[in-house]
Amino acid sequence: DALLRPGRFDRIVKIPMPEENARKSILSIHVGRMATTRISMARIVEATNGFTGADLKATCVEAGMAAIRDKRSKVSQADFTQAIQIVAKKRDSGPDSNSSEALYV
Repeated sequence: DALLRPGRFDRIVKIPMPEENARKSILSIHVGRMATTRISMARIVEATNGFTGADLKATCVEAGMAAIRDKRSKVSQADFTQAIQIVAKKRDSGPDSNSSEALYV
């Protein structure tokens, strides 16, 4: 409430959750920069229903990190599936303010 009291902001702009085409566009931007094996963008888009743009970027970063941890040069569909689960879990549980994980998605 303190942030929204009069005098704080001139306007409040509500940004809706990205729908299917928007999620595909956002993911394409981030995945386009990655070396990938054959992935199904449609399956990733379907699995990320309810994700924000930040969640989608975090998913791509997490998938890339999974490939790096496995010492692979390309990101696979399995990496994205695992990343979606990790980001969804963190998003739904909320950050634990006592952990260093709270600083990251």
